[in-house]
Amino acid sequence: SMDIEKRRGITVRASTTSIIWNGVKCNIIDTPGHMDFIAEVERTFKMLDGAVLILSAKEGIQAQTKLLFSTLQKLQIPTIIFINKI
Repeated sequence: SMDIEKRRGITVRASTTSIIWNGVKCNIIDTPGHMDFIAEVERTFKMLDGAVLILSAKEGIQAQTKLLFSTLQKLQIPTIIFINKI
């Protein structure tokens, strides 16, 4: 999957890292944003306490964006929307 990620310039599989902030361990999960890998994203939702949904200003709101945001709302996961590529 790393070759695919490098070739396509997108995340294909969820990956994690952790940081300690003010004495609290924060797990960060990077998930795919492309519709082809939506099942990979949905599997991670049960582990979330909160989410940052990153939107590309250049690409606008995509079908997968609507699906992910709807699912986050349905599961009552607090979500911050971050707009990049402005």
